[in-house]
Amino acid sequence: MQLPGKLVVNPKRSVPPLVLGLLAIGYMIMASGFGDPTSMAAPMLYGTTLLCLSVVVFVLSFIPGTDPGPRPGRTARHEEGGFQWRPTALIFLITALFIGLVFVAGFYGAIPAFLLLFFKFVSKSSWLGAILIAIVALFFTWAVFAYFLHLEVYSGYLHIRV
Repeated sequence: MQLPGKLVVNPKRSVPPLVLGLLAIGYMIMASGFGDPTSMAAPMLYGTTLLCLSVVVFVLSFIPGTDPGPRPGRTARHEEGGFQWRPTALIFLITALFIGLVFVAGFYGAIPAFLLLFFKFVSKSSWLGAILIAIVALFFTWAVFAYFLHLEVYSGYLHIRV
């Protein structure tokens, strides 16, 4: 529905932030069931952040002129053709590998491995760029959780500690 001089309602742009907002609310409801307030703090922070971002994107979806349209690159090619099974399967495979690596190698091993694989094989970055991003992410994760917050993250079955 488009009225001259009025807000533009485009369901293609407003549904994704609604879905993410509902997922954030569900995530926070599940986190509120944790008995320990320390265990509840991080999921509530993530859920609140996701909910706020969803609200911002939802509001922006109604403002005329904020739709950037397709950009040249992978996105435009993807929208022109049919559903791209290979890139989608690769993203799900790398995400499943990340979850498995969290259990085996812990967060300090899984985060850089996931980012290295994602940036190299999905984003098609150079090896040097992907390795640098993985190292920076490892340092940032360690700095936030171990150095500043003095929290011990899950170290996995291999008990990798940084």
